[in-house]
Amino acid sequence: MDEALRRTAGWDQRSPGLNLAAVCPEDAVAQGAVMTRAFDMPEEHPGDMTAAPVGRAGRHPFGVWDGTDLVAVGTMYTRGETAQFSGGATVPPARGGAQSALLAARARQADPAGCRWLVAETGVERPGAPNSSPHNMLRIGFQVLYERRNRTWHPGNG
Repeated sequence: MDEALRRTAGWDQRSPGLNLAAVCPEDAVAQGAVMTRAFDMPEEHPGDMTAAPVGRAGRHPFGVWDGTDLVAVGTMYTRGETAQFSGGATVPPARGGAQSALLAARARQADPAGCRWLVAETGVERPGAPNSSPHNMLRIGFQVLYERRNRTWHPGNG
């Protein structure tokens, strides 16, 4: 954990003009909209799933604002000594640093919460299908333990 915290130093300071903070209940719908937009899901109904972490026990949602616009989100769920990172999403025009800042903020929040283990998952980068998430996670100190098959969102398939 000490190494992970050392690697997070300064990540949330590298994007001037952006503000990183906890997501409050009044921003739950905006968080859902960021997630649906970032993952190219239908935006008209962000849904309970994407807004659910806000205000729930053990959930720590963070956001990055560009002025008054929420442009990136990421949630941490804590239980015992484990912190699970999920829901990392950035709207396309704001990509380029927000997720590294969100990873760093969540890692620093995990330490005082008593978490010794940080867990995250993302899609594997494949030829022709770039994914910056694994790179962000490796830079911050995560290690790949294994790969598994996951569900894939296909727009238009309901």
